[in-house]
Parts: sequence; C-alpha cells; structure tokens
Amino acid sequence: MQMKRILGILLALCFLMSVTAASVSAGAADQKVDDHQKINDHQKVDDKKKEDDKARKDRDDKARKDRDDKARKDRDDKKRHDDRFKPKGHWEIIKVKHVAWKHGHKFVWFTVKKVWVSNHYPVFHR
Repeated sequence: MQMKRILGILLALCFLMSVTAASVSAGAADQKVDDHQKINDHQKVDDKKKEDDKARKDRDDKARKDRDDKARKDRDDKKRHDDRFKPKGHWEIIKVKHVAWKHGHKFVWFTVKKVWVSNHYPVFHR
C-alpha cells in the first residue's frame, strides 16, 4: 500500500513536470531587452506621436485653407455681383443758396452739399 502511494505521487510529479516543460517549450521565447532597445521602443512611440500630430496638423491646415478659399470666393462673388448691379452715376458737390427775410432785412448764405447724381454724364457747354 505504501509503495502504490509513493508510485502515485511520483507519477503525478512526472506528469506535472512534463506538462510544465511542454508549456515552456511551446511558448514564445523571451528576448533580452537591453537599454538600447528600450530607447528604440520609446523613439518608435515618439515617432508615431509625431506622425499623428503632423497628420492632424495637416488636416487642420487643409480645413483652414478650404474655409479661407471658400470665404475668399464668396467675397469675390459678392464683389463681382455688387459691381454689376451698382447704380450708375456719380457724386457731385453743389453750392446751395439760402435766402431768409428777418425784420425786413434779407439774409443770404451759402452751404455746400454732396449729392448723388444717377445716370448723369456731365455735358460740357461750348
């Protein structure tokens, strides 16, 4: 009875050892990581962040440029529209004479006004 017990324990121990050996050999081999490789890994992460930042900046710049181009185009279209439909004419400065009677006396004074003359082209007298 004692012998069966010892053989059972040895059999269980051998089974555990074989299972452990099989799992270790089947797993991926651990690579030694030195300080240089750690630095390279950090640089890879930093490079990825830089690339992501650059890509985001490029997207933002493109979006900003598209907005500016659209605003410039709208502004140019509005200006072109305003030029086509602007009323024809010009501003003139005219002298206006004012006359008033107070207590039997005549008062005269002149003022200057700026007026819009539409569809008017000056005619030069000969």
